[in-house]
Amino acid sequence: SDPGIVKVLHGADMDVIWLQRDFSAYLVNMFDTGIASRVLRLQGGASLANLVSQLCGIRLDKKYQTADWRERPLPEEMVQYARCDTHYLLYCYDRMRNALLTSTGAAVFSMP
Repeated sequence: SDPGIVKVLHGADMDVIWLQRDFSAYLVNMFDTGIASRVLRLQGGASLANLVSQLCGIRLDKKYQTADWRERPLPEEMVQYARCDTHYLLYCYDRMRNALLTSTGAAVFSMP
């Protein structure tokens, strides 16, 4: 809830609902890279895999995208998947935020 900390998520609409409903956690100062992908008209779609591919040149393994994340403890391969899935988010956030603030739009998607 700290407004001084930017929370960066991708496609967070359902995450926000679940956090509010299940944990009474309310996100403030959140940046959704999925929404930013749509606003910037990311070629290839707004998926996280496409975003990371476009901005970082990395192909994410989406093997556990639809897994049951309620399972506890999480198997090590799911923990590793989550690490890889979030590793590039802050870099993507920086690039997208700058593009949105400077109105450079598609220029953000040239390879680093």
